[in-house]
Amino acid sequence: LRDAIRFYLPSRELLARTLAAGRVPEWFDGVGFGVAFAANPVHGVVNPLAWVLALWPDPYAFDLYNIFNIFLAGLGTAALSRRLGAGPAGSAVAGITLATGGYLSSVIVNGMPSCLAWVPWVAWAADRVAIPQHDRMPAHTVPVRLQTGAVFAAMLALQISAGEPA
Repeated sequence: LRDAIRFYLPSRELLARTLAAGRVPEWFDGVGFGVAFAANPVHGVVNPLAWVLALWPDPYAFDLYNIFNIFLAGLGTAALSRRLGAGPAGSAVAGITLATGGYLSSVIVNGMPSCLAWVPWVAWAADRVAIPQHDRMPAHTVPVRLQTGAVFAAMLALQISAGEPA
């Protein structure tokens, strides 16, 4: 019951409620005498995926949000494994192992799946920048480094916007 009951669920509830009202939550009265909310990256106020909670501000939305992030982490691990040379079966096993493993399951109570979901995607995108595959890019597209750099920047931005900076 660590951070989930005392911090994570109230934080997500405030985010969902205020975004649904058309505002960005600035202050959180649920902790002590109140704390800054929007200014603290742990709340993930700028995370577009967290905004989905505002569409369905229900306790089950938090569970679906965590499940989605775990699924995203598994897909990212499979994509990274494939990028590093694993076959379809090996990449599937890698993704399933991460998604159903003890570590990712244990961080749910701390609200960390949204942060960990982007780690394999950032690594996948960084490898694409480091070792581009020129033969897959049509000649008329944006230069390879620019396109792969933009994908890397997007993955890194989603990682940073997910919350907990640690």
